[in-house]
Amino acid sequence: MQIIFKYLFVVVALLLAPLKSMAGSFKDQIAVSYSTYSDNVGVKIFSPAISLQKKLSEHWGLSTAFAIDAMTAASIRNGNGKVKDGVIVDAVSGASGRAGFDDFRVAPTVSLTYENDDFSANFGTYYSGEIDFDTIAGFASVTNGFNDANTIVSIGGSYELAEWSPTTNRVLIGGLNDDPSGAKSQVQVNASVMQLINPTSYLQLRYSYINQEGYLSSPYRYLVSDTVAQFDRYPGVRTSYATALQYVTQLGEDFSAHAEYRYYADNWDVQSHTVQGQLFYDLMHNLMIGTRLRVYNQSKSSFTKKINEYEYDDAFIVSDYRLSAFQSIDTGLSLSYRPGFFPDENMAIEMTYDWFTTDENAYIENWYGETQIKAEYATISLSYAF
Repeated sequence: MQIIFKYLFVVVALLLAPLKSMAGSFKDQIAVSYSTYSDNVGVKIFSPAISLQKKLSEHWGLSTAFAIDAMTAASIRNGNGKVKDGVIVDAVSGASGRAGFDDFRVAPTVSLTYENDDFSANFGTYYSGEIDFDTIAGFASVTNGFNDANTIVSIGGSYELAEWSPTTNRVLIGGLNDDPSGAKSQVQVNASVMQLINPTSYLQLRYSYINQEGYLSSPYRYLVSDTVAQFDRYPGVRTSYATALQYVTQLGEDFSAHAEYRYYADNWDVQSHTVQGQLFYDLMHNLMIGTRLRVYNQSKSSFTKKINEYEYDDAFIVSDYRLSAFQSIDTGLSLSYRPGFFPDENMAIEMTYDWFTTDENAYIENWYGETQIKAEYATISLSYAF
């Protein structure tokens, strides 16, 4: 499940840096949150987290965060749709007998922020440790405002090292130069430009580049079909590019709208289009509700075939639906409330709920025994500025 969660803090820190600059100076703040995820293929995730921001001086601030993910039916318990005693069985690892949570992830993050007028810089490190997968990364970003802060430019990047330590005793063939270590690296660069159009609307253009090298598949995924029974094998290099354009406007005194389009492409010939819209309404001066809709469409990779067309000597084997052609829809609701129990309304409570579903997909059915994935996830967070 590291695929879902491991980049969250870094992505937020880098891509939303321009919005932070508009929000004002660095604040002393503590926040706690609790997130849950569950789907119809047996995956459940429970994730508490805590973060702390502390202003160290006029220009410097420290941010720390610590998250825990407790996961059931994670990477070591999947298994080609075969069910035994109500549990999806991994016939290769023999993990079907595991009791309790299948995986447990800890993820601390530490960063420093420097702010001086319209200029800010942020740099830090991130670690994620699971039973069978470890990641360490460093990241940095700089942001500067021009034209009386009506134009804000941000650029950031991260470098990540990760390595599998699978519960199965097998050689992880398929990485860069068939390196059996299960290691991989990632370089990511993000850039954004935000332009204030008028006092109530702005445009933001974002660009992202990612280069991954090493063992890029999962050591547990394998394809069983009429023609082959093989572990997944992917190319050892993946380079991707993404561009997004977001428009935010205030439609009335209490009503605002966000619209975004994102295009993605990589050297595996995967292309995707994402359209997202959000509406927010201030019911009261301290209560805001929101709704959103996200539609995603993706093409298959150049080496993804129909399931029964793979052959034993194929260079690449795929069982993961995320390299096939599929569509998904995500709808969500949000609520933000500032109770005002403290001076200046320093406390905020935020809640979100989302419903996610894919279209019917042969790869999903082959692996999970279900024709599509249906999931729901929610977060509740409490923050206090002091």
